[in-house]
Amino acid sequence: MNSPARSTELSGCHPYEFVVPFIARAAPGGVVSVSTYEYRPQSVRDVRVVRQVSMAELIEPGWLERSVGQLGPKRELSFHSTVDVGANGIRKPVFHLPMLDLATSDADVAHQVGRRLAAVIAGEPQPDGSSVRDPNWRLFFSGRSFHLYYLALLSTESWIRFLARALLENPPGNPDIVDSRWVGHRMLAGYGALRWSWRTSHYRTAPTSVIPSQWARVPPSRSDCPDSDTFAMDEEASNVADVAVARQGQYAR
Repeated sequence: MNSPARSTELSGCHPYEFVVPFIARAAPGGVVSVSTYEYRPQSVRDVRVVRQVSMAELIEPGWLERSVGQLGPKRELSFHSTVDVGANGIRKPVFHLPMLDLATSDADVAHQVGRRLAAVIAGEPQPDGSSVRDPNWRLFFSGRSFHLYYLALLSTESWIRFLARALLENPPGNPDIVDSRWVGHRMLAGYGALRWSWRTSHYRTAPTSVIPSQWARVPPSRSDCPDSDTFAMDEEASNVADVAVARQGQYAR
């Protein structure tokens, strides 16, 4: 399967459609960051080309498709946790959208971790002076495990506490539930980053939303996702995606 057929990612189940509307409301004049990178297994170095994106640009129709389509060979697109909430060119403190790369392929375990960490975020102050009561969150199947996003903005200090608490989900002497190498890389870099594209053979799919009623079937069909008709794949890309989902049957629980 060659990468050009995987260039269209939006299908109603993509992280973009979950996190961008929230950020647009919470920081309408803000700036986010994305990066392109080449996957290098077990590498200590995290080599990325980072660029800032205004909210006005990020919410433009077709932004994700264009960004993915412009990727060079062996490159992937990732979205960063950092949100500069400043407006009119005035910089304010940078906040972080809580996100995690999980190591488990068990949807039930991932869901339990998601619920416990939501309680950690509850009560955290937001840029507008309010506090998070019951943060909305969602799991995305990444092909081998899960990505986790929360709709909240954390100060850098709170973000570090969140990552430290996430590491405590890993049971001593047993395989990781939270990807500890990912956490280490992200703490060294000073920001979270999760993949939004599917352009290289190392990965098995674009991140795909998993909703509570579908825990027993991973990965889900695109028709299982909320607002699945919000964005349409072209026919060729849709056919390729269906083949990819069929090939992931060994990861179903």
